Amino acid sequence: MVTQQILNLLFKVRILVRQPYSSDLSIMTAIQVIAEIERLPPQERELIFLRVHEIEEATIPDSFLQGMEEGKRGDLLDI
Repeated sequence: MVTQQILNLLFKVRILVRQPYSSDLSIMTAIQVIAEIERLPPQERELIFLRVHEIEEATIPDSFLQGMEEGKRGDLLDI
């Protein structure tokens, strides 16, 4: 279960990424975000890391991931 503390942290990170120069919002630096994550219990830190990993994987093109899988299987063509 995602706690309110994690939701608040993710909201702050979203603010940092989407509106870094807004004077109306409280901005956190990366160091502050990391410090907040370090204060979380291990189970909640794991949820953060899993979500970040999902976000990073979403930015990798499917064609690249398919090529990586083909390479693991040895399905490569010599050019």
